[in-house]
Amino acid sequence: MAADDLPPVENAVIPATPVPLSRAINTRQLFLRGIVGLGLVMIGLGAIGYFLRGPVKAWSVVFVDKLGGLGVSLGFFLPDAFTFPIPPEPWMAAALIGGLPFWEIVLFGSAGSLIGGTCGYFFARQVAHTPWYQRTVLERYADMHKLIETYGTHALVVGALTPLPYSVAAWACGAISMPFSRFFAVSLLRIPRVIGYLALVKLGVVSLT
Repeated sequence: MAADDLPPVENAVIPATPVPLSRAINTRQLFLRGIVGLGLVMIGLGAIGYFLRGPVKAWSVVFVDKLGGLGVSLGFFLPDAFTFPIPPEPWMAAALIGGLPFWEIVLFGSAGSLIGGTCGYFFARQVAHTPWYQRTVLERYADMHKLIETYGTHALVVGALTPLPYSVAAWACGAISMPFSRFFAVSLLRIPRVIGYLALVKLGVVSLT
C-alpha cells in the first residue's frame, strides 16, 4: 500500500511547539530516493565482492573475529540513530562472509536498530524546539516530518519496513511527541525488515563466495 493512499490519522499527536514545515509532502520522491539508494548499495556490494573477493573475505573474517555481533549492532545503531552515511547492508554482508550465523546477525542487527531508533526518538524529543533543529533538520528532512505529522503511526510503519530513512522517522516521532510505547511497538517491525534484507544480502553473498 502506497503512503499516498494511507488515511490521515485523526488523533495524530501535535507538538506543544508546532514544527514549521516549508513544503508539501513528496512521498514519491522519498520512496524513489530510498529505493535508488538501496539499489546502489546492493550494486556496490556486488561489484566489491566480485572484483575484490579475496580482500573482502579476509577483512570480513577480521571484522567478525574482532567485533562479532557488537560490530553488527553498531552498523545498525549509527544509521538508525544519526543517519550515518554507511547503511547497515555492508556490515550484514561482512558478518555473513566472516562466518557469523544468520540468526545471530538478525539478533544483533535488530537490537542495534531498535536502540538506535530509540536514541533518535529521545534526541529529537529534547531538541525539536531549538532553532538548530528547526533550521537544519527540518529544512533537510521536511517531507518525512510532514509525513509523520500527517499520518502518524501509519507513516512510521512505512518508515520501519521500507528503504525510507528510519532514523529521520524516529526523529519526527520524537519531535511531535508520539507516545513512546506506540513508537517502540511499531519499531519492532524493524525485526522482519532486518530478516528480509539479510536474506537478500545472503543471496548475493552466496552467489559471490
